[in-house]
Amino acid sequence: MAATGGTPRTGHTRLYFGCRYSRVDYLYREELAAALEDKSLSSLRTAFSREGAKKVYVQDLMRDDGQVYIYIYVHIYIYILYIYIHAQG
Repeated sequence: MAATGGTPRTGHTRLYFGCRYSRVDYLYREELAAALEDKSLSSLRTAFSREGAKKVYVQDLMRDDGQVYIYIYVHIYIYILYIYIHAQG
């Protein structure tokens, strides 16, 4: 929100965030929650590859959301996509 001077962005802004463990690597958790609340971020999708019975990666979420991209491209035209993947090693 600071980058926009407190004014929500126009268009749909989606962030994909991927890391191994939410409790260790989920950087900016509070800031991202605040961005969702104040509508400067439209959607937040998280993938934690070492939690749960099945590994989940950002590309899995993007594949699942394929129809969303088609709808936005055809009907809305303005779309900002952010992808963040945290990896060590």
